[in-house]
Amino acid sequence: MCRTKQLVASLRTVAERVGLAPCTISAILNRTPASKAIPERTKDRVFRAVTELNYRPNLWARSLRTKRTRLVAAVTSDIGLAPWPECWPASNACCIAEDILLALGSWDSTAEWRSVSVQLQQRGIEGVIAIDAPLPSGPRFSRSFRGSRLHDSAGAVRG
Repeated sequence: MCRTKQLVASLRTVAERVGLAPCTISAILNRTPASKAIPERTKDRVFRAVTELNYRPNLWARSLRTKRTRLVAAVTSDIGLAPWPECWPASNACCIAEDILLALGSWDSTAEWRSVSVQLQQRGIEGVIAIDAPLPSGPRFSRSFRGSRLHDSAGAVRG
């Protein structure tokens, strides 16, 4: 069986295809105020090239620029127990509507949280939705996700 490696189109690839600078392509794709000065015909060429090349933005590169990963973890003590099945679809739908990826996690005890919270932060998780999972309270917990919105299973915002 012969496999061919499919190359991922980058912003630079699109720029080379249409003969523009990568910053111009970025302005057009992000619909920045600067893109208003670019003729519609040029924008059409860019969007055509994006489609032909199957360009997808590099989300890690974007997160370096925006300082946002748009990742949230939904955590529970047991995936098989209620209220997990009722909460997951609504949580996921809300995240999708806000262009946020919802990751799933579980742990057994609040003592394990210290390790889990470090791992989540190292992976760029911006917030936690706790569904029937005991989260520790107090200043140490609040500091572990400074700037994040932490929700418990009742929907209360903490942090």
